[in-house]
Amino acid sequence: MTEPATGEAAGGLSVGRYRFLRYWSVNVWLAQRGGWSFPGFAYTEADVTRLKALADAASGTAVMVWLAATVVIYIALAAGLVTAAFSALSVLVPNPADVPAAGFFGGLILAVAGMLVLGLPLSITLGGWIADKLAGAPPPQSPGDLALASKVGEQFLRMGLIVGVLMAASVAGWTWLLRGR
Repeated sequence: MTEPATGEAAGGLSVGRYRFLRYWSVNVWLAQRGGWSFPGFAYTEADVTRLKALADAASGTAVMVWLAATVVIYIALAAGLVTAAFSALSVLVPNPADVPAAGFFGGLILAVAGMLVLGLPLSITLGGWIADKLAGAPPPQSPGDLALASKVGEQFLRMGLIVGVLMAASVAGWTWLLRGR
């Protein structure tokens, strides 16, 4: 007798994407309880109900472990990404005085946008993996989880693009204002 298919085999989420959704739900619920909202991260009433159910399923220990692990992982990823970006830049232009402003700020924009689009979801997922190992099994998936996870993924991509464009416009504006000085 075979076991029923789960996750991607059943048209659901992979373990990693489901873990991200569960711990993103904790993040959203903690923010909402604190009276915060995320611009660009709007959810329907059904989405909020599911996010709350996923967040409520996480034990207090899991949440504390996840928060600590996510912060440490995010800082390590950010430090690694910035180090890699500027190490590559220093190889391309060995004398820092010769680095054009556009190259410096372009690297900075890519690092910030990359950390929002890739680093934040990765640190949430890896922190969740650590929390799951220490604090127990996750709740079962719901039929609407795939659509909700896709929505959150699109929100992260949009956030990264908007931040990247805003940073590029800011750099262009400051460069224009400070030209000739």
